[in-house]
Amino acid sequence: MFNPLSIYFCYRRSGGLQAILYYVSNTFGEWHGYLLPVDAEDGAPILQRADKRFYVSPFNSVDGHYRFRLKAPDERLTVMIKQFDAADEELMLATHTAKGHAFNQRGLAMALAKHPLMTFKVIGGIHWEALKLWLRGLKITDRPSPPQDSVTWQTDAR
Repeated sequence: MFNPLSIYFCYRRSGGLQAILYYVSNTFGEWHGYLLPVDAEDGAPILQRADKRFYVSPFNSVDGHYRFRLKAPDERLTVMIKQFDAADEELMLATHTAKGHAFNQRGLAMALAKHPLMTFKVIGGIHWEALKLWLRGLKITDRPSPPQDSVTWQTDAR
C-alpha cells in the first residue's frame, strides 16, 4: 500500500506533545522520516522547518527545505506543508484536512469499504500530475541515493 505521507504525533508520558514524525514515501519504494521537536504551547499552531534530505519528485532536487504548519490533532486535523528550493523560493504548497475517527476494527473496515482503491488513486494522481508537468517542459532531476540515516532528527525545527 502506498501512502506519500504519514504523520505520527509523539507524546510525553505526561501527555504533552513532544515531537512529530513526518514519514515520507516516494513512488520508488523508498521512505525517509523527519523527526521534529514541538515547541508550541497547547492549542497554538505548530510551526516547524526541516531541511529536505529525500528525493520525492523527479522535478525537484533534494536541495531546499520544508515548512510545516499544523495543530495537535483533536476532532479535526489540518496540515499545511510548503516546499522551498535552495534560494528560498516556494515550489509547492500542500494542505490536508481530516476528521478524526476511532481506530478500531469497525473503523478500519469502514475506511477500507469506502476507499478500497485509494492507493491506486493516489499513485495514478501522482503520475498524472507528473505527466502534465513533463509535457509543460519541466526538466527531470537525477535521483540520488536515499539518505544513510532513515530518520533525520533536527533539534531546531524553526
